[in-house]
Amino acid sequence: MTYALTAPLQEAIYTQLSSDATLAALVDGVFDALPAGVLPQRYVQIGPEQARARSDKTGAGARHVFEVHVVGRDAGFLPVKQAAARVSDLLVDAPLPLTRGHIVSLRFSQAKATRDRSDDSRRITLRFTAQLYDS
Repeated sequence: MTYALTAPLQEAIYTQLSSDATLAALVDGVFDALPAGVLPQRYVQIGPEQARARSDKTGAGARHVFEVHVVGRDAGFLPVKQAAARVSDLLVDAPLPLTRGHIVSLRFSQAKATRDRSDDSRRITLRFTAQLYDS
């Protein structure tokens, strides 16, 4: 196993999401760490990740399960769901260029839509699974 591919994966995900004009029209920003102060009306945040060993005789590898959150203070879920759908379209099987290693597969695994009653925000947590090998 190698954990060395986690930073290149995160960089590639961030670049893929933050450089898309369609997603930019749906959200007010893509973040790794949330900015200080008042949060945008609707945004994407790269969330937690787990990595598990998936090396074989051909090389060092890992299975990364990571989350991407789409959050909005909209009156309903529709705008947040539209943004979440775009995130999914941008990541599933995307040929993301990594600065180290390569992606064998990148799949959507699940999503959960919730409403935070404390600030009336809507959140969709998307979970993806990436199989990576160090090349």
